[in-house]
Amino acid sequence: MARRRTRSSVRLGLPALAVLGVLVYFFPELAPYIRTVTEQHDSPQQARTTSSPTPHATPAIETGRGNTRIDSFNEAKRKAAVIFAGQPEFYCGCQYEGKEVDLASCGYEVKSDANRATRLEWEHVVPAHDFGRAFPKWRDGHPKCVDSKGNPFKGRNCARKVSKVFRLMEADLYNLQPAIGEVNGRRSNLRMGMVEGENREFGACDLEIDTETGRVEPRPAIRGDVARTYRYMQYAYGVHLIPDAMEQLFAAWEKEDPVDDWERERAKQIHEIQGNSNPFIK
Repeated sequence: MARRRTRSSVRLGLPALAVLGVLVYFFPELAPYIRTVTEQHDSPQQARTTSSPTPHATPAIETGRGNTRIDSFNEAKRKAAVIFAGQPEFYCGCQYEGKEVDLASCGYEVKSDANRATRLEWEHVVPAHDFGRAFPKWRDGHPKCVDSKGNPFKGRNCARKVSKVFRLMEADLYNLQPAIGEVNGRRSNLRMGMVEGENREFGACDLEIDTETGRVEPRPAIRGDVARTYRYMQYAYGVHLIPDAMEQLFAAWEKEDPVDDWERERAKQIHEIQGNSNPFIK
């Protein structure tokens, strides 16, 4: 017996949105009704996982739990550079000045990309891919996401172009950390977790990456920071980011690496800039 599709389960693809745009152009009186449909399409949806969905499903722009002031990733990076001045790089503990990383300060050894290894980048602890795929524009595209040759595009660039909510999430300072460029690239969208053995591919840097299992194991000193960042992003934006299987591990990480003075100072500065607090850092 065929399953009946409920109204809430209907997904709008790029062709459907294009048709709606044409209708508004020729029949302006339909605009209020069509706007309702497209606004529903604009809201981030809970990521599809095998875990139970998070109860917080309202976009942060309505709840005020997340960033509501900075909607530019470039602006966020400039502000982060001021906040983190004098602090070491996140994953390996290297010192840096400006965008230049002192690899010798933490015993870092280049794996394959020497140019990127010496360059400081700003890493999303919760990858943009993880929260971005909750947006229909990331997954399906949008009528406004067409390049100069008329080719439609989707993904991060489309979400950034069309959705203010995505831009606010991408620019959230609580989710940004300074990272060695090569490490940032190797981590990519891999999830956090435990990796068997101590296969360190960056010299003395205590970071293990297992591309076969898709896991990254951070050094003990920042595991609590990582767990709290995931909890904050999930709470603030209503997107399911922590599978049930990770709850116990993250709880252990938070206990082993509790909130420290630097986390509190960083959160205080971010609160002043962004206007929202992080309830997981007290």
